Amino acid sequence: MGFYFRRREIVVAASAIALSVISVAPVVAQSSQPASDKSGSDALETVVVTAQRRPENLQKTPIAATVLSGADLVKKSVVRVEDLQQASPSLSVTSEGLTQNINIRGIGLSVQDPAVVSGVALYRDGLFQPPIITDDPFFDTANVEVLRGPQGTFIGSNSTGGAVFITSRSPTLDDIKGYGQIFGGSYADFGAQGAVNLPLNDELAARLAGNFERRDSFNRSIGPFPPPGSLDQRNARLGILYQPVEALQILIKSEFGENNTDGLPERPIPGTPYAPYAPSDPFVFNYDTPVRNYERVWRNSAEIKYTLPDGVVIRSLTGYQKAISRITHDGDGAGAAPLPSLVTPQNTDENIFSQEINLLSPTSGPFQWILGGFYLDDHIDLALQEIVFNAPVVNAMTQSDKKVEAGFGQLGYTIIPDVQLQLGLRYSHDDQRNSGTLDLLGTPQNQDTKFSDNALTGKAAVNWQLDDNHYLYAFAARGYKSGGANTGTTSFSPEHVWDYEAGWKGSFADDHLRTQLGGFYMNYSNIQIQTTDPTTGLLGVFNVAKATIDGVEAQMQAQLGPLGFDFGGAYVHSDMSGAPIIDSRQLPDQGALPLGPQCSGAVHPGCFDYRPYYPFLFTPNSMISGVGRDFARRARLRRRVG
Repeated sequence: MGFYFRRREIVVAASAIALSVISVAPVVAQSSQPASDKSGSDALETVVVTAQRRPENLQKTPIAATVLSGADLVKKSVVRVEDLQQASPSLSVTSEGLTQNINIRGIGLSVQDPAVVSGVALYRDGLFQPPIITDDPFFDTANVEVLRGPQGTFIGSNSTGGAVFITSRSPTLDDIKGYGQIFGGSYADFGAQGAVNLPLNDELAARLAGNFERRDSFNRSIGPFPPPGSLDQRNARLGILYQPVEALQILIKSEFGENNTDGLPERPIPGTPYAPYAPSDPFVFNYDTPVRNYERVWRNSAEIKYTLPDGVVIRSLTGYQKAISRITHDGDGAGAAPLPSLVTPQNTDENIFSQEINLLSPTSGPFQWILGGFYLDDHIDLALQEIVFNAPVVNAMTQSDKKVEAGFGQLGYTIIPDVQLQLGLRYSHDDQRNSGTLDLLGTPQNQDTKFSDNALTGKAAVNWQLDDNHYLYAFAARGYKSGGANTGTTSFSPEHVWDYEAGWKGSFADDHLRTQLGGFYMNYSNIQIQTTDPTTGLLGVFNVAKATIDGVEAQMQAQLGPLGFDFGGAYVHSDMSGAPIIDSRQLPDQGALPLGPQCSGAVHPGCFDYRPYYPFLFTPNSMISGVGRDFARRARLRRRVG
């Protein structure tokens, strides 16, 4: 049961305070670990987080996080990544066609370029996900962890805002079990998913899982081509567990996914020349070219864990992923308007190999430590055209090779009973090489560039277990996102952040009620944004001098007999200043056509004067967000000129 209250300035959604009268099953994230004996059989179960490479009780871990079990995802109707914003505070997700923008506390991905990393790292079964494939559905999922704030020790260069870990269910040796479901709805929606766990002998087990859904489009077309927005999606996963002895465990997973939506629902921006020629109904489209949106991914991982006689665990995680994206945009969306017809076909292929090795100490004793090494090789091929009146005005064939090498470690030391000092460090080296050509209005440009940078990030924390029910923590953490090159002539610098946080986690009424409360202050330098590059007239990535984000976050879970409920909310305040940017939406034809470089003197054919289109940076003064949807009080937008 949910409700929301709307006013002119305040929007409240309390679907987050989802009260459900059920049996004794709690609505918060669960694990296979039982609650403590003192709590009683109907108390909240232990929530486990694995962000620090080992299972830890979330109530006793210095991390701001929301953890959802597979059962929670079903109860909250979270079926894909974008639905997580309805179940975790400070999180928002928007689709940008080729990429999906995942933002935590206002930081994430605002760049429509597959070669630019996100500020929020998305992982599936421990593997970093390409930004072009992030919208796989949740099926046979064990849990989802949403980590807020920079994760500079264990993740590194792509986590200045936070991280999302999605873990599928693994095979087990205990029993044959599984599930199956069939669903349907309007617009000829039909789907099915299920899984089965098969122990083959005392040492070997397999788990098969699949998902399928097909649906007609919510939209209709008045043009010669079908409307975008239908769905044809299929996924399959095979997991194999081999455990010949107790000390050795080998887990292999292979997953295939395919998604086709018959194009993206794109419309011209109001106030631009194409807008008067587009249908006024937001669900009606008039495309003069066939559009397409097709994605395919193949994901493979192999995790090996071996426990030495002294209790030290050696862990290896190897991954290989291949993703493709085929998109054709109708850039004008205005049918046969008496304006240039804009068509943009874009093909992207990405191959990622990754390797991580960890050494984990036993958890007993005053010293606890983790050491690790990480390597990633990411290759992207991009082919893009801008076609105007059936003639290509932009033709790009580029390749991007990115290599990441990192070493990291974390040490925890209990200085006095119940007080622990924690120090984590990570050294990262990023190397990026771009090649290919960009033909702009018949003028070819060489895209060969090189970029590399290094960074030292990490975290220092003080953790205090007041008693069995109350936990306090405070830390300072540093994160960074690597820089890169836009073209053969322009580049952008790395993005850095210092994050200062303090929090309290409490348990009440014999663990029937839990709370998490934290405050944060994040200071960013060289924050990366996307805008029109006046040297080329194309979109590029640039650095803003600085930005600060601060706020508070609160969560609560309760299980009172048959009644369970949870709540999450956040207040976030941000301020950005530095360099002015071009408002691409106000450029002629919304900047879809290349306008040429900035004129050095008088305006003449082949150049353009961008100076009238330098506005100011828009930043919400404050925002209140809650689990379910943002119930945002958006104050006036601040005007800043660099």
